[in-house]
Amino acid sequence: MKNNILSKAKKIIFRGQDCYLFTTRRNIPNNLSGYFRYDIRHHDYDWTKPLTLEKKVLVNYYGSIFSPVNLIHGNKDYSILTRKEQSVLREEK
Repeated sequence: MKNNILSKAKKIIFRGQDCYLFTTRRNIPNNLSGYFRYDIRHHDYDWTKPLTLEKKVLVNYYGSIFSPVNLIHGNKDYSILTRKEQSVLREEK
């Protein structure tokens, strides 16, 4: 089942990790054993520009990433994406 779910995602290298990118809310599991799930928020006025990595996005949803390691450190709820990270995500969408 895990491989079936991941076949609907695009494999990317993100922050040095092999991650899986989903660009639609359809068929995304809430949890996947061995992975952390993060949602990506896009800019208010430009839906093609990803801005932050968050634990849950309801408005301005850009996509979701599953990572084998924690990508948001400390007690933060979000992480601002660098320009390089933004371009990686834009290329993959």
